[in-house]
Amino acid sequence: MVGSVSVAADPAHYGVTFAAAGVGMPRGIRVREPVTTVWQVSAAAASEALADGLG
Repeated sequence: MVGSVSVAADPAHYGVTFAAAGVGMPRGIRVREPVTTVWQVSAAAASEALADGLG
């Protein structure tokens, strides 16, 4: 569990940081490896999204 998540459209940018409580998850945001949160339905979906993003 983490207290915040940062989201950026480009890895070269810092992006925006969202506090867990600010997005309705006061106990923390569950993070899976390698890079996924509740916005990805599975670790496999996150890996696929990363591969697509990297080309």
